Order: sequence, then C-alpha cells, then structure tokens
Amino acid sequence: MFSGHPCLTGSIASNQTQPFNDHYYVTGQFAAFAPGISRIAYTCRPPKIGVPAGIAYRGCDDKDRSFSAFKAGKPMPNEICGLVGGKKFDTCVATNNFDQCLGGAVNRGNRPACSADHFCREDYMCQSLPADTPGAAKVKGIGFCSPTYFIFQMRIDNHATPWASTARATMGAGFGAAEQE
Repeated sequence: MFSGHPCLTGSIASNQTQPFNDHYYVTGQFAAFAPGISRIAYTCRPPKIGVPAGIAYRGCDDKDRSFSAFKAGKPMPNEICGLVGGKKFDTCVATNNFDQCLGGAVNRGNRPACSADHFCREDYMCQSLPADTPGAAKVKGIGFCSPTYFIFQMRIDNHATPWASTARATMGAGFGAAEQE
C-alpha cells in the first residue's frame, strides 16, 4: 500500500451523448481503511474530490518531508512527499483570487513518485517539486503524480467548490459533480 492506490470498487454509468457526464457509482471499499487523514495510516479519499475509484492517502511526516527513503543507488520509493490541495485550495479556486490565497492553500502530502522512467497512471501527470522545496536537490529528477485538475489550466470541467451548491461548467460538471458519487 502506498499513496495513490485506488481503494474503492464501483461501476461507471456512461452517458453516450455527453461523455463528460459519465458517473462513477461506489459499490465498496477494499483498502485504506483509516477513518481520517493520518501520518501513519492510509485513508481512502472519495471520488467527489476528483479521484475516480478513490485514492489511498497518507499525510507526510518529518521523514517524508526530508525524503529520507530516497537513497542513492537504491530503487525509487513508491511515494514522495509532494504537493496537495484541500479545502483551502478549493476555496482559492472558487474565489478566482489566486494571488491572495494560493500560497496558503497548497500543502505537503504523499503522492505516488514518478520520473522519466516511472510513469503516473494515465489520468495523472508527473509534476516536479518546486526548486524552493526544502531538500528537493536530494530527489532531483523525481516528481510526484498529480491529478490534472490540480493544475488550473488543465481542468476542462470546472473545479469543484467547497460549498453545498457546487458551481458547474456550462456543459455540466465531470469529476467535480458529487450527486452521484
């Protein structure tokens, strides 16, 4: 188990005329059973936050933040303490006031590790750590798998807002739509 694994079973209901409105119906959970976000146990993050099939997640501890598992000449670990969003990130996106809020909205959290030789799953992209990340020189050439919706310019179906009345893109919302998820 490591951050990035799917943790839910389910089925997809396809919308043939509007494929961006497909829905994922959760039928069960098979991994990451921690009841809340933890630095030692894995929790299953839900599809409504943009992760089809859920995603196992564990917060970073001090060893993760210093990249202590990354050793020269050894295989690359499966996860890395990369960048994650959260409710503050969702609020920031919803306000369209990025300059005022983005700096405080991005945190560190474990993500699958990636490199030029170790790819992310097909719906994620490999993102490098910012150069000012403490210890980033130790993991040069290694990045973290990030969902495309985390990059503002890559999301085509609108970003989910943290409020009860979710904002929708004009053609309907995709992974941000929570009613069916």
